[in-house]
Amino acid sequence: MIQDLFSTRFYIFENIYDNKILANILNAIKVDMDSLSNVSAEPEGGPDYRTNYYVHESHIKLFDPILNILNEHLLKEESAHYQVTSGPWYSEYGEHDGHEPHIHDQTHLHQYYEIGKNCWKLSCIINLSNFGYTKFANPNHTSCEIQHHYEASSYGKVILFPCNLLHWVSPHRCSGRTRATFAMNGLLTFK
Repeated sequence: MIQDLFSTRFYIFENIYDNKILANILNAIKVDMDSLSNVSAEPEGGPDYRTNYYVHESHIKLFDPILNILNEHLLKEESAHYQVTSGPWYSEYGEHDGHEPHIHDQTHLHQYYEIGKNCWKLSCIINLSNFGYTKFANPNHTSCEIQHHYEASSYGKVILFPCNLLHWVSPHRCSGRTRATFAMNGLLTFK
């Protein structure tokens, strides 16, 4: 589904993946991340996670099936194709964890691609949980209507958004639960 939020185009897809595809990728990645089993809480309710586990080169091919499915939907909706330029990575958040406001800078891509004609730099989030939100700031500061957009997580939901859009994660406060995502940066090219 295409959503124009704040004068910014988002591509949001629900339920396009078989749950086994995402679970198999996650299980294969976690085998090589023994640090995930050694997570400890920081004092005074600080982060109890380590986030942004970059996927080892040997596992990048695991993402081909989910990219193929995503591209089938993009082709049908917009005659477009998504190509990964950096990432993917895996993130997880405990009940008190967040990720401060940030953007995914991809300025280096201008030297390789003609950005802006038929090609746009977009970040991609694939949710692996059914709780929590990703929050986006309105880049149009003169707008009085909507200052932020809260996109609820649901397992398998894909969110494509401009990589220079300020976004963040606030603590979800679900006791004993860990929110997880895959993320990557790439180019959306229109045919």
